[in-house]
Amino acid sequence: MEAETQVCPVCAMSISSHALRCPHCRARQPNAPPINRGSSKQVAGVCAMIAEELSLDPTLVRVLFVCLVTVSGGLVLGAYILLWLVTPPVPNGLSPVSRFSRWIDGLFSSSSTPPQQPASPS
Repeated sequence: MEAETQVCPVCAMSISSHALRCPHCRARQPNAPPINRGSSKQVAGVCAMIAEELSLDPTLVRVLFVCLVTVSGGLVLGAYILLWLVTPPVPNGLSPVSRFSRWIDGLFSSSSTPPQQPASPS
């Protein structure tokens, strides 16, 4: 029984049809699930997302993050917050920035303005 295969669109190598990344060029495959912060989150899920994308242990990424925050004087914390803002918490969900943008659009949409009174004859 032969395993199902597919061709990597980046390097054109034959890989397993269940692979999320090509083992040769590490390119993300089209059948891979969308990037999200996942369910193994401790604070905001950014370290868990990075660990999943890099195929690493989330604890290792968290420890590395804490070390980088202390060494960089908090600069890495800004990158963490930026990643939290632009990644959705669930697959096919909306990121916090997208939700905020839709909320702002709802505030200024024409449906929220009261209907105008007809002009009275003078």
